[in-house]
Amino acid sequence: YSTILSSAYQLQKNTSIKVSPNPTNGTIAINNLSNQKIVDLQVFNIQGQEVNFQSNQSSNKLDLSSLNSGIYVLKFKFENGWITVKRVILD
Repeated sequence: YSTILSSAYQLQKNTSIKVSPNPTNGTIAINNLSNQKIVDLQVFNIQGQEVNFQSNQSSNKLDLSSLNSGIYVLKFKFENGWITVKRVILD
C-alpha cells in the first residue's frame, strides 16, 4: 500500500498516460503519450490489494468488468523505470 502512496505525487505531474472514460462501467482506453513501453500494469483496490497484473502491457484497452464497483489505482511501470499512477472509478 505504501508503494501506491509513494507514487501518488507523480499522478499530479505526470501526463504520459490518459485513461478514459473515468468513471467507467468496465472497459477503459489507455492512451500512452510517452515513447516508453509499458512493462507492467498493476491494478489495486482501495485497500491496497493487487487485484490484476499484466506484464508487457501492449493493449490499449483494460477490462475491469470482473471487479466490484469502487475506486481502483492503476500503476504503470515503463521500460525506463518510471512509474505513473492513475485512479479509476468503476461504476
